[in-house]
Amino acid sequence: MRMPHPFQWLSDKQQARLLGPLIVCSLIAFVTVAALNQALETAEAPLGILSLQLAGDLTRAQAVIDSWQGDRRLYAGLNLGFDFLFLTLRL
Repeated sequence: MRMPHPFQWLSDKQQARLLGPLIVCSLIAFVTVAALNQALETAEAPLGILSLQLAGDLTRAQAVIDSWQGDRRLYAGLNLGFDFLFLTLRL
């Protein structure tokens, strides 16, 4: 029994050809997310974007966001965008 997946509509041969490029794109997205995350590490957000994602309540989340001033908020937006891209690239 085969498990359903997002690329089920492609033939096995097409999936095999797509695997390599998707792995490369996934690695690029992963490295990009990791690099962007470093800019988000502050005293209030020691884990970068993960500190926001795991904040647990509004007060803690606001403290994390407030610790990101200037370009750091742009990095946070880019990080979340690449995070979603990374999720779509996974097989």
